[in-house]
Amino acid sequence: MSKKEFTSGEIKNLTGMSYRQQHDWDSKEALSNTQKSKGSWRKYSPKEMFALVVCAEIRKQFGVGLERVKFVSDFMLQKDANHFKFAVETIQIYGFYIYLLTDFKDTFIMDTDLEIREFIELGLMRSSDDSYILLKINPIVNKLLGCLKKPVTLSTSEKIYDIIREVSGHAQNIDELQLLMTLRQEDYDRLTLHFEGGRMTLIKGDKQAKGSQEELKKFALDAVERGEFQQVQIHKGEKGVFKFVNKTKTIKPASASGQVPAKKGEK
Repeated sequence: MSKKEFTSGEIKNLTGMSYRQQHDWDSKEALSNTQKSKGSWRKYSPKEMFALVVCAEIRKQFGVGLERVKFVSDFMLQKDANHFKFAVETIQIYGFYIYLLTDFKDTFIMDTDLEIREFIELGLMRSSDDSYILLKINPIVNKLLGCLKKPVTLSTSEKIYDIIREVSGHAQNIDELQLLMTLRQEDYDRLTLHFEGGRMTLIKGDKQAKGSQEELKKFALDAVERGEFQQVQIHKGEKGVFKFVNKTKTIKPASASGQVPAKKGEK
């Protein structure tokens, strides 16, 4: 998907935007572009196309002006941001619902509904007199994935929300939740956790149903919370006591959310 380029015709099919509307957006620099084809029409990367479709949906559903929508596209097209990758991986791996919450001025959050709920519960919207919009991202992701030669549809999972309710108060973030889910399914003698950019990307476990799984859980959760390793191995020794046997240090961990966050008051 990362190598695919979207054409103006695909934009028209996905968003209903005419070529004239696309030219208007381009002239007002509402969205940057990758290159022009021989026919002078724009071509867009998946990251750019995602931003464009998100902005088009905001315009369609909420009637927001192009000048205000530009805040969203500018944020999504920052060099170190890749909200499309974040959304695809989060839906594919966990089955979460993804939403965009923004006031088109100071706040941009694209994350799971759980994170959005926490943002609201913390009262971070109360200090502003501005209004917010909430846009569901899952259908937009599936629109883009439907343009592949072999179309893909990502589904959400109600099961994971049931598990979240059961372990509520134990998991502090998505990585810890995934770890707790893994430990609930099997008993392990050895656990290997892989991290990339401060985010857990893979869990491998060797089965052997004896030993203190609570102790293994404690070691594993500690590794996730510290977030300073690329790989961690936890192994049960001869006396049945778990210990770290291999830790590969990360020099500079990135944002754990897989995206560039912006909340009220942040620059």
